[in-house]
Amino acid sequence: MTRIVLFVVAFALSTNCYCQQELSIDKEEKMAVVEHSVLVIPYIPTYYLSDADKDIAKATKKDIQRIREEFHRNIEWQLTQEIQKKYPCVSLLQKDSIKAYYDAAGKIFNATGYGYEKPKMKPAELITSVIDNRSSLKTTSDPLTVSTYLNDKTNEKFMNAVISKKEVLKKMYEQFGTDYFVFLTQLEFRTNYKTCLDIANQIYQREALLHFAVYDKDGKQIAGNYAISFFTSDENNAYDIMEKNFKQLAEGVTGSF
Repeated sequence: MTRIVLFVVAFALSTNCYCQQELSIDKEEKMAVVEHSVLVIPYIPTYYLSDADKDIAKATKKDIQRIREEFHRNIEWQLTQEIQKKYPCVSLLQKDSIKAYYDAAGKIFNATGYGYEKPKMKPAELITSVIDNRSSLKTTSDPLTVSTYLNDKTNEKFMNAVISKKEVLKKMYEQFGTDYFVFLTQLEFRTNYKTCLDIANQIYQREALLHFAVYDKDGKQIAGNYAISFFTSDENNAYDIMEKNFKQLAEGVTGSF
């Protein structure tokens, strides 16, 4: 009888120890997965560039200023959705009605300058890409890889965010718990008149570019580049442009860090 009791006690202790070990491993795995939390900072509306505004306004049948506002909100929302698949994420634009976030935006913008620089990216993320006659992007790698939509030309400059007071990011980290900061710096639409896809109908290739910079809480720049998506000059409805291109741009940004 004594032997049976001792066996039961020993089994219970070993099971408890195993369960605690499993819980510890699960906790470590979760901590390994959620390494960062992200704050997204919107681009300043004046840093919107487009040579297609007239075509877009005509096709959408809306005032161009209203369309620009839609672009501004939607790209921020799309990016937040993509980042949240990897890390906890909050957008300053979506929280701008909350005083703490409104004040934070002011502090961040006051400490940030902007200028064109060569991309800051990891060599391992470079890809080889070609454009077919309908402006779809193909790669030699997995077509579902998010870096498909990331610029791979080291000589193509992007609009960088330059932080003059790095302690601002440290304060944002202490206030919101976000240790990564993704700055959207410019949204751009440009027509490539050198690439005529349909001579008879004068249809050209167009590019949607989302410039961005990523910093950590210590002010170290993690990434900086632009994400890119392609469409044609006869695709001018603003809502179609957002639907077909903004998720790809968001995937490109998210794939950079």
